[in-house]
Amino acid sequence: MDLSILIPVYRWDCTQLVSDLKKQADALHLAYEIIQANDEKLRYGRAKVRNFLASRAKGKWLLFLDCDATVDNERFLQNYMEAAPKAPVVCGGCHHADKLPSKNVSLRWKYERRADRKRSAKNRSRHPYSQFSTFNFLIERETFLNIQFDETCVGYGHEDTLFGAELEQRSIPVLHIDNPLRHDGLETNARYMEKTREALRNLRRKQDELSGYSPLLRTYHLLVRLGLDDSLASFFEANRDWFEKQMRKKNPSLFLFSIYKLAYYCHI
Repeated sequence: MDLSILIPVYRWDCTQLVSDLKKQADALHLAYEIIQANDEKLRYGRAKVRNFLASRAKGKWLLFLDCDATVDNERFLQNYMEAAPKAPVVCGGCHHADKLPSKNVSLRWKYERRADRKRSAKNRSRHPYSQFSTFNFLIERETFLNIQFDETCVGYGHEDTLFGAELEQRSIPVLHIDNPLRHDGLETNARYMEKTREALRNLRRKQDELSGYSPLLRTYHLLVRLGLDDSLASFFEANRDWFEKQMRKKNPSLFLFSIYKLAYYCHI
């Protein structure tokens, strides 16, 4: 079998995604399979469910996709098949809708749209390992099984950063290409704040392994050297409710969001 397409599903209808992938795979005459796992029922977590999917796969290549992706590129699978011989790991990238889908998701949308400006393959290739993302990537099955995702990284956030760090430590080449899918599963502002805090707690637990892979960690270590981390933690504790109220507004400030994340990390 050429390809196993692996989709962890969590509270999202990916019927159209699967249909579009089947159409492209059939047109290319690929020997393929599509395996889904409903993590809402399995309660595995982001790392463990991906390892579970890989354990069931039979393809030489594994294509991991998030369930809230939309195929808006007619050459999506073809691009990956053409890139596969060039590296054992290929990252396609992601992008987001040009217009705000709903005022309730403005924080995540604004954050991702700003990040989209730097998500070209050229930009990602400058730091190939720290730019690794689980959203949309292709990997040789044997390469993946030798590494797998760190299942001690529970909940949301940084399982991809840890995987990228492991790839670098093993000197496994990562190729970034312009082959994005559109990410449509944007959370409400309040839910995105919850997930951000969860990701920051994961970062704190794994800070030794992730040193050098997180811009926030670099800033935090600078604050520690300057003796300012405790002051920022105190500032956060005194102003947390105000911060979170600002983030729930219809037009939240990304600058304040950056301060919030750093201050919360100091608070942890």
